[in-house]
Amino acid sequence: TNVLQNLMYGTRLLINPDIPETMMLRKRGGAHSLSMPNGQPSSIVDEFLCLTERKTIEELRDIEDVGFYVVIATVLAVDSVPSGWYKSCVCNRKVEARNGMWFCNCCDKYVKNLLYRYKLDLVAYDGTAATTFIVYDREATILLGWTCSDLIQELN
Repeated sequence: TNVLQNLMYGTRLLINPDIPETMMLRKRGGAHSLSMPNGQPSSIVDEFLCLTERKTIEELRDIEDVGFYVVIATVLAVDSVPSGWYKSCVCNRKVEARNGMWFCNCCDKYVKNLLYRYKLDLVAYDGTAATTFIVYDREATILLGWTCSDLIQELN
């Protein structure tokens, strides 16, 4: 069984950016191609988008080798199951309940001060198939404009 996943910090999420490429995609109704103005990338992000092979979600499911690909898709929903966040150590690793306390396997110690970090499951569709992309803390904080700890503190 093939597994479709992204690497930590490997996802670059652009939400309705006002750039010529998205305007072109909207006019074409979701075509899977990008072009750079004057044919030249103007930044590292543009260069990555321009030079990295693009695949559909359906094509990714059939790939046997690990690689880097650009997927152009629409986010349909944010799946909040199980919770949208996790408890972590200062090293950013998830902690687990052990003996009534929180334990970090990475640091090999019990943790008193927990940090909350995002783990959002985005359901995306590209015209060929739907899948779930996981967006972790750094990108989710940029997207939402709040750290997870600040948001939880505000909600409480």
